[in-house]
Amino acid sequence: MSFTNQSTGSNSFQWVFGSIDNPVGTSQETKPCIYLFRKQAPTRSASGGTRFASSGYLYYFRDFITTSLQPLFAIDTLSCGDSLVLQLQDLSIDTLSTISSWQWTLNGALFSQEASPVLVIDAPGDYQIGLSVTAESGCQQATFSIVEDVLFISENLPADTLRICPGAGVYLNPAYQPQYGYSWSPEEGLSDPAFPNPFASPDTSTTYTLLLTDPEHGCTAHRQIHVAVNPPLTAAVTPDTTTCEPIITLSAMSSTATRYLWSSQPDFSEIVSIENTLTVHQPGIYLVSSSCLMMRVAPLDTVTVQNHAVEILLPFQDTIVCLGDTVTWQLASGDTTDMLSVQWSPDALLVTGQGTWQPWVQSGSPRRVCSGFRCLLPTSMGAA
Repeated sequence: MSFTNQSTGSNSFQWVFGSIDNPVGTSQETKPCIYLFRKQAPTRSASGGTRFASSGYLYYFRDFITTSLQPLFAIDTLSCGDSLVLQLQDLSIDTLSTISSWQWTLNGALFSQEASPVLVIDAPGDYQIGLSVTAESGCQQATFSIVEDVLFISENLPADTLRICPGAGVYLNPAYQPQYGYSWSPEEGLSDPAFPNPFASPDTSTTYTLLLTDPEHGCTAHRQIHVAVNPPLTAAVTPDTTTCEPIITLSAMSSTATRYLWSSQPDFSEIVSIENTLTVHQPGIYLVSSSCLMMRVAPLDTVTVQNHAVEILLPFQDTIVCLGDTVTWQLASGDTTDMLSVQWSPDALLVTGQGTWQPWVQSGSPRRVCSGFRCLLPTSMGAA
């Protein structure tokens, strides 16, 4: 006999069968199920017990027996680490009927109606697993089990990918937790594959796998990290240059460098530019270096600049003199190492001093100066 419970607003029940003072059975189920033996049908109970009439039979509560449906299940741990995977197995029995349906709940929420499902818990905490079984007789029983202090391996690597320069290395797990066991693979390029934070210096890009073990609970978890080795540094640099221009721009272009350094000192003790270009005002030897991930490497190249630009120091601007008077100009080279020749024109206006730095002229005349490299600096001074 099963009972239908239509109560609302409560999930706690106490069923009493027979006399409250001397019950023949009790139940805390929502919908209890009892079995009664059928007896011959006297009109009265000789013992005076309470009775119900149904289809010509009398049913005595003194013949009440506990329901034959006994809910039971087992829990086996399949794996743990990043999550807890449990195999649930229904072990319920019913000696008088057949179990026909299952309802599994996790903290009150239905998650499966299979007989023996797999449960995955992916957040730490305390959990109540419940199983409610229903027999073909209509009886329904439930049982619960508590899983406390669910914890996971909390180790996380610093990044998915770490980049290094050729010949350099990097530590894989600086923030490791000493309570775990560590095993890295492959071993190539690692200082110690069993160390929590090995130094990795592979020759080529490599993906490393970490097996984490929790010795206290027997749980394991896997992590991966990729060490990318940047390509070798190469750059297209301005070749050695001889120029007559007073200013020249040198450049270095690289698809692999992240920063550039220019210096006129072999040890880079004085940095004159951190860009990929350098504006040069003086001749000399300039060294360019590039950096991989902010790590300076040896100089990529050197550029020798020879500058033969003509620099003339003019003492004054156009000069006004009276007709027929003369004037003397004094010029000088801004670079005393230059071997320069001087030519004045028009020649007819010169009194004397052609080919010298101190001409004597009668009126304005444009001046042109040429060095041994035939570099012209057109400048003029006039006299009127």
